[in-house]
Amino acid sequence: MSHLDLELLEAVRVNNIGEVERLIKNGADVNYAHEHCGDTGLMWAAPFGKFGSFRLLLKHGADANAVSNTGKTALYWAAFFGHADCLEALLEHGVDVNVVDNEEETALYSAACGGHADCLEVLLKHGADVNAAKNDGKTALMEAAARGCADCLEVLLNHGADANCANYIGNTALMEVASFCWIYEYADCLEVLLKHGADVNVLGNHGRTALMLAASHGNAECLEVLLKHVNDIDQIKNALEVPCFVHVDCAATKKIKQSLQRHLAKLEQRRSHETRL
Repeated sequence: MSHLDLELLEAVRVNNIGEVERLIKNGADVNYAHEHCGDTGLMWAAPFGKFGSFRLLLKHGADANAVSNTGKTALYWAAFFGHADCLEALLEHGVDVNVVDNEEETALYSAACGGHADCLEVLLKHGADVNAAKNDGKTALMEAAARGCADCLEVLLNHGADANCANYIGNTALMEVASFCWIYEYADCLEVLLKHGADVNVLGNHGRTALMLAASHGNAECLEVLLKHVNDIDQIKNALEVPCFVHVDCAATKKIKQSLQRHLAKLEQRRSHETRL
């Protein structure tokens, strides 16, 4: 290691392209890895995409397959920061599209974390495993659901993602949406998943359905979307018994209860009519 190598990393970090070029010409090692984290210049260039020194480093022999101490690669970071052009460049250099980090996260999962549908398209075009799961069982679809990215869900489902795959606690993508709907309005994500065959009747390991989760988090809009697909009287009764979390105000709780009771009455009326027939 020379002082030039450290200077190169710093120049990449602050996106000083002119300095990067000068240091490379003066013999800096483009594959030098930081002694503490194992990151290379190419990994640090990824956040800047085409506006940084990414292609310059590749041109001068940067190892596209280098791995940091946490198992992260330049491909992972390019996906996370949404640089589809950098992904293309890396994949053209023979990078394994399904390489995983220490938590078994793929670049596809990383792109879903960042909400970048265009990056998902690039990775899937190059053979990314759409149903690959990290060490807790979460897939890219589940992560896109938790982040509320309907566009990402569409891309993944159109490429064969399993809408009913569950993680290690039994949650499906539909449940992930319902679990986070108290933060954002995720009704559009529910619509996408249901359109692609997500099962509203699946029970997680804690014995709750997506409807019960939406009810407990007080999101009336998401609840209404789910109710259109629920025909199980017992499931609605169970949702009525689920206590709302402390962040849900009284008005929202009342609205949730009214929606559930209204739908329950319709189903019971229908059942009564069918019994008489």
